[in-house]
Amino acid sequence: MATATATATATAMAMATGVPGGFVAHWSFDDSGADSTGDHDATLPPGWGPVVGVRGGAIRLRGQGAINAGPIPALGGASEASVSAWVRTSRLAKFSVFDASVDPSNDFAGELLEGALRLDHGNAAGGAGGASSDDDTYSLWDHLGTWQHVVFSFSGTNSESHVWVNGEPRPVGWTAVPPATLTDLGNIDFLIGLGSVGEFDEVYLYDRALDGAEAVALYDHDVPRIADDVLAHWPLDGNGEERTGAHPGTPAPEVSFVPGPLGLAASFDGNSAIDVVSLGNKLDSKQKLTVSFWARSDDPKTNMAPWHCSLNTNTEVMPVLLNGTWGLEVDNQHATADAPWSGAQQVAWHHYTFQFDGTRMVGDRGRLHVDGKNTPLSADTLPASLGALTGAVCSIGGYPVLNQSLAWRGEVDDVVVYRRNLSAVEMQRWRVRGLYAVPADAVAHYDLESDLGDSLGNFPLTSLDLDPTFAHGVWGQGVEVDDFVAFDTGIPAAGTTAFTVSMWFRDDETTANASSTFFEIVEAAEGASLIVGVDNNDRLFVTMDNATDTATADTDYAPITPAQWHHLALVFDGTVAASGQRLHLYIDGADAGLPALDAPATVQGTGNLHLNHAGTAGLEGMLDDVYVYDRALRPDEIDRLYERPLP
Repeated sequence: MATATATATATAMAMATGVPGGFVAHWSFDDSGADSTGDHDATLPPGWGPVVGVRGGAIRLRGQGAINAGPIPALGGASEASVSAWVRTSRLAKFSVFDASVDPSNDFAGELLEGALRLDHGNAAGGAGGASSDDDTYSLWDHLGTWQHVVFSFSGTNSESHVWVNGEPRPVGWTAVPPATLTDLGNIDFLIGLGSVGEFDEVYLYDRALDGAEAVALYDHDVPRIADDVLAHWPLDGNGEERTGAHPGTPAPEVSFVPGPLGLAASFDGNSAIDVVSLGNKLDSKQKLTVSFWARSDDPKTNMAPWHCSLNTNTEVMPVLLNGTWGLEVDNQHATADAPWSGAQQVAWHHYTFQFDGTRMVGDRGRLHVDGKNTPLSADTLPASLGALTGAVCSIGGYPVLNQSLAWRGEVDDVVVYRRNLSAVEMQRWRVRGLYAVPADAVAHYDLESDLGDSLGNFPLTSLDLDPTFAHGVWGQGVEVDDFVAFDTGIPAAGTTAFTVSMWFRDDETTANASSTFFEIVEAAEGASLIVGVDNNDRLFVTMDNATDTATADTDYAPITPAQWHHLALVFDGTVAASGQRLHLYIDGADAGLPALDAPATVQGTGNLHLNHAGTAGLEGMLDDVYVYDRALRPDEIDRLYERPLP
């Protein structure tokens, strides 16, 4: 059983938060597998990653194991147990919420299956096979990509075992009479997400049966939003608009907008800024301030400020990059990071959060988080308050009018300002929001949910052969294809110098040594083409040619396994030097090892981009979630297309 201290702590937390008391363990999964009671910290499996959850952070699994909370002594000999969890998935028909089992006759497990919710229970005294409860009226496929709250409660009898989804009771019908106790489950590992691909958040384990009111209370528990009290938020998606509407920005003519971590980002040349309606009346005499943003510097050795509020040169507040070292400047007093950042780190996109807290002791007034990690500042020189900022002029990209040397050279994205300090979880939420965002400047996006439309409205697909069939895919629905089903995107390929095609595919070809094609750009009259597919040795290949040159290469990626979903992205940049690598092929977010090709500098044909079309060598399987870009995406953008959580 849990210790008296741990139980008292859990009960006190429950009273404070509105969560039903008496839980044995609680895993918030904000950034680790820690149990709030301190008794059952969980070990996270390989490949786990942080994502934005329903409350703070959450944990994403990739089917490489389970979250192992170890033995739970409170379940040893218990006659009751309950598990509450928030879950979200998009790819697998079987999704295990929790599992504590030695064999089918000695288990306690809850799952979401393609056609049912299932609660399994048995013990050694209950007979072989134990009992299971299926709810065939619930289909996980109807809820792909959305957070679902599930509660499984067992009390040893048919009438007292329950399942709730989003606070609503689900029908429970046991295949046999459940045993009355949870024999020996306290001596085996309690597993969360066994073999699942998806996200988990706020998992509670009880050694008692919950009732309907408690299930509703857990579902209704307050979920803090990412920006519920934000002072100002500039997404910088092509303009200076501010989300609250109170502080719009005016970009200088020299400011341009380019792809960033979240849609577009503002690009500065060192002579421009985005002037903002004064925040001074909101900041005057306040003791706390947080500024969060994404930034990329063109020259980390210079002095630059990505965000700046100033009344004059002696009264200001800004995060600043000085000779490659980040610092926080308040009223002309400066605190620097303990360690400088290298040029390689600065020229890539990173997320930064700066905090000033005048209520803290000297030496602890400034804080810097880079990519979610705390980086200490030498804050002993910072003043005790923000000073008189009433009427201050604020800007994004520095303030070249007052101080030319502090004008930003590079890009800035998603600037957020608070009049308070954020928790570590809140800072992580802002970072994760951009970390997994899909590049927003796609030419076309085919979600293939139930038709061939382009979600952006630009280039709907046209079926060149048979009518398409839709079935369960990676992201909801996908389209089934074979050698005789091909699609014309209508996207012209004439004179193409750079593009990216991203898609999910499943190769169901069972014939030995059969080749297939995922997509091609082709113009028959000139013989110009670019083809990507699987060759006769089940390896990914690329062929590229024009009227005079041809290049073909296999990748180093292991043979494609039939009936398994993969993410594929081809990146082509014909603008690099002749000796450079123009083609990059990525599989499941990783570079597939495509050898350098002596390929043509451009795709010179006048045809269109086709999906699953190269004579009679099309893919036999499925396609899903296809994106097309008219530029070469960066490796981090490819990774976001592969890793992104569903909205």
